[in-house]
Amino acid sequence: MIDPLLQVKHEQKAAQRSFTKATFDAVVPEVKAHSKQAHLVDGSRCKNKHNMMKRDWHSWDKLIKNSGFDWDEEKGVPTADLAVWKQWFEDTNNNARKFRGRNS
Repeated sequence: MIDPLLQVKHEQKAAQRSFTKATFDAVVPEVKAHSKQAHLVDGSRCKNKHNMMKRDWHSWDKLIKNSGFDWDEEKGVPTADLAVWKQWFEDTNNNARKFRGRNS
């Protein structure tokens, strides 16, 4: 969804830093073409998905910059001692819980 958003924004020559309602509405056909639930796709849902992705990115970025975390190449997940995870979840919102591996 990001590539179509950037393409439409470029075509619109939009100067805003964020995407407009018109931008989200313009990407609906492209997103529908790649969606298993195309009948549910509209501009509002595209915006909501974008906001969720943005929130996840910010959580991920904070997590990987936090000391005490390593990366497990085999599993493809961040790793840390249990105490580090507990402190992380006490200090931050719970959105980053999804990045914790099942065995961490």
